[in-house]
Amino acid sequence: MSRQGLPRAKTPSDPALPAGLDPGAYREGPWQYDGDGAGLAEGQEVGGHRVIPTWKVRRREIEAAYGRVPKRRAPRTIEVEARDWIALKRTTLAASSLRILESDFRLHLLPALQGRLLLDIDAHTIADYQRRRLRDGASPKSINLEVGTLRGLLRHHNFWSEALRRDVRPLKVRHDHGVSLTVAEERRLTAACRASRSPSLLPAFVVAMQTGLRYSELRLLEMESD
Repeated sequence: MSRQGLPRAKTPSDPALPAGLDPGAYREGPWQYDGDGAGLAEGQEVGGHRVIPTWKVRRREIEAAYGRVPKRRAPRTIEVEARDWIALKRTTLAASSLRILESDFRLHLLPALQGRLLLDIDAHTIADYQRRRLRDGASPKSINLEVGTLRGLLRHHNFWSEALRRDVRPLKVRHDHGVSLTVAEERRLTAACRASRSPSLLPAFVVAMQTGLRYSELRLLEMESD
């Protein structure tokens, strides 16, 4: 590090430096010089870098810090943004929710949107994704959940714009009831559960058939004694 905590100066062996110029007056980034800049003009290109007075760069840094202007960050692909967002969510999400988030990105969103920048994702991109997933045989409800995961990432980075809120629509989900089992089907299911290696499968199936409990209610069921 050079003075004022700036990046290291160019070394005399750097081939990009013009001969006869003091390497201690330069640093990486846009090149900067001290004093009269060894006769270089501001904005001059040297070794592929633009020359900027050190005092001017320092003044910009002070102005940005005083005005609380955030540093501009180079755009990154969805793979990088999703990885960082998931890492941020690890401290607040339940383990099951985190697994769903990771699987949505790993299995569906990242393969379909590979290499895209978040700012390039618009309503047409999401509509194409919905159509592609329907062709693959995914259910509308699963697709809506995946789009919801993508929406969370875009909102986190302030890319869920008014146009996206207006144009992106969830797919219609069927809410009709299932078909009742026949006696023969119930017997076949009972036989299959009895033949299973899992000792809890048959009792769970019988309780579910006799009580009509939902999956979550059956899974969280506890035995109590008076």
